Amino acid sequence: MLKEQTGQETANGDVLVFPASFGQQRLWFLDQLEPGSYAYNITFAVRLTGELNEAALQSSLNDLVARHETLRTTFATENDEPVQVTAGRSTIKLQVVSADEANLNHLLVQLSNQGFDLVNGPLLRVQLIRLSGNTSVLFFNIHHIVADAWSLGILYGELTQLYEQHGSGKSAALPELAIQYGDFAEWQQDWMHSEQVQEQLKYWQEQLADAPTLLELPTDFARPRVQTHNGSTLSRTLSPALAQGLRQLAQSQQCTLFILLLTAYNSLLSRYSGNADIVVGTPIAGRSRRELEPLIGFFVNTLAMRSDLSGNPTFVAALQTTKQNTLNAFRNQDLPFEKLVEELQPDRVMSYSPIFQVLFVLEHSAKSANTFSDLRADAIMVKSDTAKFDVSLLVSDSGDDLQCTFEYNTDLFKAETIERMLGHFELILESVVANPNELIGNIQLLSAAELNTVLHTFNDTRQEFANVLPAHRMVEQQAAKTPEHIALEDPAASGARLSYADLNQQANRLAHELIQRGIAPGKLVAISCERSVAMAVATLAVLKTGAAYVPVDPNYPAERIRYMLDDSKAALLLTQSSLLETLKATDTATLCLDSFDFANGNADNPNIAVQLSDALYTIYTSGSTGLPKGVVLAHAGLANLLRWQQTQPGLATPARTLQFASLSFDVSFQELYSTWSQGGTLVMINEALRKDLPALAGFVCEQQIERLYMPFAALQPLADLLAERSDLQPALNDVISAGEQLQVTPAIRNLFTRCGGRLHNQYGPSETHVVTALTLDSSQQPVADWPRLPTIGTPVANARCYILDANRQPVPVGVAGELYLAGVQVALEYLGQPELNSERFSADPWVSG
Repeated sequence: MLKEQTGQETANGDVLVFPASFGQQRLWFLDQLEPGSYAYNITFAVRLTGELNEAALQSSLNDLVARHETLRTTFATENDEPVQVTAGRSTIKLQVVSADEANLNHLLVQLSNQGFDLVNGPLLRVQLIRLSGNTSVLFFNIHHIVADAWSLGILYGELTQLYEQHGSGKSAALPELAIQYGDFAEWQQDWMHSEQVQEQLKYWQEQLADAPTLLELPTDFARPRVQTHNGSTLSRTLSPALAQGLRQLAQSQQCTLFILLLTAYNSLLSRYSGNADIVVGTPIAGRSRRELEPLIGFFVNTLAMRSDLSGNPTFVAALQTTKQNTLNAFRNQDLPFEKLVEELQPDRVMSYSPIFQVLFVLEHSAKSANTFSDLRADAIMVKSDTAKFDVSLLVSDSGDDLQCTFEYNTDLFKAETIERMLGHFELILESVVANPNELIGNIQLLSAAELNTVLHTFNDTRQEFANVLPAHRMVEQQAAKTPEHIALEDPAASGARLSYADLNQQANRLAHELIQRGIAPGKLVAISCERSVAMAVATLAVLKTGAAYVPVDPNYPAERIRYMLDDSKAALLLTQSSLLETLKATDTATLCLDSFDFANGNADNPNIAVQLSDALYTIYTSGSTGLPKGVVLAHAGLANLLRWQQTQPGLATPARTLQFASLSFDVSFQELYSTWSQGGTLVMINEALRKDLPALAGFVCEQQIERLYMPFAALQPLADLLAERSDLQPALNDVISAGEQLQVTPAIRNLFTRCGGRLHNQYGPSETHVVTALTLDSSQQPVADWPRLPTIGTPVANARCYILDANRQPVPVGVAGELYLAGVQVALEYLGQPELNSERFSADPWVSG
């Protein structure tokens, strides 16, 4: 039982000085960081209809101030620590203003956003807003440091009693308070030296050991370096049927509605963040002793409720875990949260709150109008524009209705994001009422409309192309159409220039030689050559045989080259004499292209039937996660990509295209075959020029290169060089970047401002050809307005993309997940890896018929 204490009396006897409670110390510290902030204001308003006795109201307010010491308390500093300074006598001035109904809400927000001076006070303001007729609004604004939500109920309840007594001419009298808030603060200081404190501290230290420091919800805006409290709210009232279903479910599981809703909230946060370890703050009244119940003051404490949803438990199982955690937390609720933070010493980061960044509150509210003597009194919701945490879920239980309100930080989230989150929370509640034994990870978050959007609307890419042929057939058609046009140049080395007729005939001669050596559909032919015209011709020749080729970069370590040749079981290796020493350890049969007579032999197109479903190439992954894997791509993927590109602005016209990529990267196939299928000219470079960026920059301008495929790591320094060389004028129309995150840097902006044209961001891992694309077009959008970090765009024709969570459930828009790719662009398999194929290449469950 708490005992009445006296505090330290000042010399003049007018005030008492008490230590600040732990909660008050935290709010005082926050006020030191941001003096006058209104983030911790508590407000409420009530509309009064009838003849109001202002004198009785003023007297009632003064009685309240006299009755509760906290209402006449300010804060001073002693030894760098805050203390409560409680005046012996004080009154409060009822401020009376007039307003129109039309601007009432605006006025209430203005009044709510007025900060307090903790040193000089007062820390309670009361305004009477006179509206038309006999209607007025009574508005209270009080700093959280001297009150909490429970206190508002006390303040209003006692005010109505005192008003009725003053209005009827009776002496105002309420039961005497046994203690005051200052007594509680002194008791709390003494209690902190008790054995019970150590027991509770041990519990929380164990409970929060290794807890995540930040719940990374997907935000719409980058987190500010210093936490802000700009906020807003969105609310939704659950249907009576759903509210009743939740109550029945809680009863059947022998738990409270609080536990059920907290479990559902944890489920939502886990699905949004992708984390199974969730820490949510929840306030408790902090009035565990009877003497504290009638006091106005800051008693509320905050508990950090940690939940483990790993292993994808059923909702019922998670519910029971939450129940046990809640019971344990309530048994250890007296330890001030501020003391816990002090003991845990988490890394203090100015951009977010320690321990937790999300809050859950269940509060009970009266549904009917309150009485205020003979006046009708109706509560008014004052819209908040502050948020203490990233997201707070506030559920108001009227006994019948359940109203769910999300308070959110507007510097992190857009309103539409929170609106979706609110809808997803409701869907979780509906799902668990219908099937409480559902696995949490399998609960459907998305509405039918959202599912249709992310699964089908976003993937509405089906496109029927006429005359879709394997890439080498497209080249044959182009050779027949424009035989004299230049298909291939090598100005930096041999100076060779091949027309389309020359290209096709040389490839045919080599293809017939390969066929005589037993190369046929189903075979693999390795190509390991220095950059040259012969290398480019060899790729076309292999495809004409119906075989697939395996690019082997001659600059790879000898051990990796041997592994690729042995693993692929290539039937033949096309190389050059200078590389034979490097390749001597392999048993693969070889053909040196520098000794092959490209000028003589059968120049007719081989009559080999090749299907789009046949293998085009086997390309090996980097092996960064183990041994390199051979990825087998079909002709269909490249053919589809070529036809799609022929529908895209800039990519549909013939162009002088640089052959920059290594043959071991799939981008090289686009360079080769998108150029040749459209009648453009492919410009070869040697490896030395490829690595000499200053020389390459001059070459690109000198050769009037119009189309460039280049990853950002090479594009950025090239753009830097071109920015420094005003004497060089590039002729670029289209730059296609892939393979890594594209950034639009100042140098790249400068390049496209000079050239105009388009910057294409394409995406596709080794296991696919290009699956998504985004085009930034200077003729459609000023270069200055291009985003710094462009997205990977949308699926190309006949490709599909899904963002799924760990349980392969579609995630809402804006929520992080894993990218799953489907459609014609996806590889056939990993070469010789049946178990891995079964794991990685699965049927698309959402493919439309």
